[in-house]
Amino acid sequence: MKAFFLIPALVSALAAQDPAPTLSQRFKAESPAINQLLTSFEGKQALAKAETLIPANKPEFDKSSPAKGIASSSEYGALMSIYTLAGKAAVTYGDWEKAVRYFLTAKEIAAENASGTATALTPAMEMWKKAENEIRGIAKDR
Repeated sequence: MKAFFLIPALVSALAAQDPAPTLSQRFKAESPAINQLLTSFEGKQALAKAETLIPANKPEFDKSSPAKGIASSSEYGALMSIYTLAGKAAVTYGDWEKAVRYFLTAKEIAAENASGTATALTPAMEMWKKAENEIRGIAKDR
């Protein structure tokens, strides 16, 4: 009977936990310090700090709805910015091969972002085009 009373406390404790920060939030929080290191020509430290932002696995792009597509697009934009910043840090440090690799990865992520966003937004764009055509048809009849 006593264990039953612990369930609400456990549920509220779990609900109170903060979710992990998104890539966008991490980039926004960490990039000013990395840029300051770059401005100070501290390439090694900037590169090490930028590389900590790179996730172990690239997030999946959710194309299931326009809202989820826009959220994914934001995360992919942050991921592209992270790789670009890591590339800049690698240039400052003098690691040209790593810089090229990071810049090419940023370019690939940008292309995936554009494609995924277009796919996710297509249903909404078609709905707006249909509504626009209907409005034009009504306007012609008047």
